[in-house]
Amino acid sequence: MKNILGILLIIYGCNLKEKSVSTEQVEQKSEAKFDYSNYIIEKEHLGKIQVGTTIQEAEKHFSGLVKKKDEAENYGIYGGGHIFTYSKDKELLFGIVPYDATDKIMCIVVLSDSFKTKSGLTPSSKVEEIYKAYPNMKVEISMESSEEYFFDEEKGLLFEFWTDEKDRVGKYITNEDQEKVKPNNLKIECTQLIINKVD
Repeated sequence: MKNILGILLIIYGCNLKEKSVSTEQVEQKSEAKFDYSNYIIEKEHLGKIQVGTTIQEAEKHFSGLVKKKDEAENYGIYGGGHIFTYSKDKELLFGIVPYDATDKIMCIVVLSDSFKTKSGLTPSSKVEEIYKAYPNMKVEISMESSEEYFFDEEKGLLFEFWTDEKDRVGKYITNEDQEKVKPNNLKIECTQLIINKVD
């Protein structure tokens, strides 16, 4: 659970769909067709891109994307590291966050609704859709960032909800970290989905 909490403290209150990201372009890959159907969101994977392998190994599995380097905290991931984002036709698709000072993938941030889980969930699925796939779903709130999340421990999937006090997914009693409650507001959309390593 400590490892999970470390990941959960990465949440940052900004909306990716509205913000302009200041980035350093690292590489432009040659144009080629990118087949989204080959990239299912599942345990430790986005298609053949796997948490725990190297970025170099991951990049062997796709082409035709523009790669940029940015600060990981711009995507809610703290610790002073970087994120490498990949886009096509100016649409952000996903980001890869390596462990600090390594090339090994710590997590994959899924940013585009073109990617889905086997049950059809995307990074902006509404709570009610997630609840149907996870009937025992319980959300938590980070007291540090005030953001909410649901974590599928078995698959390592973290659904983040960047909400505020006026519009929460859950109704919290103690307002303390690790308080888990059933979703109360089913209309809120997920903000992003992070694929983590499962211990």
